[in-house]
Amino acid sequence: MLNFLGREDEAKIQGETGIKQDPANSLILGLYSVDLMFFRQFDEAIKMSQVALRYDPSALLASSAMAWAYFQLGKYSEMFNLFKEIVPVQYGNKIVFNQSITDGDYFKDPSSGC
Repeated sequence: MLNFLGREDEAKIQGETGIKQDPANSLILGLYSVDLMFFRQFDEAIKMSQVALRYDPSALLASSAMAWAYFQLGKYSEMFNLFKEIVPVQYGNKIVFNQSITDGDYFKDPSSGC
């Protein structure tokens, strides 16, 4: 929230304090990953997201921050591969990730016959 208010120094302190107080909290780690994205520290955001995902593999905030950090770094295949991993976790394995992005056909539900 502090980033949105232009208070980046305070946001960094708040994030670091939260991690010191609860280093295994995937939500705090994920939120700090988003802060690192604001600071344009994309490699660090990826590392922080990886830590969060070790504690909670279904941490959507951390996985989303990592995917967008990959995007910002131009690492599109890493981003795509990450989405292939997290989409089934987030949607209960009911959605299959379709690789034909150029066709605009991102997701298919095998039960719908699509």
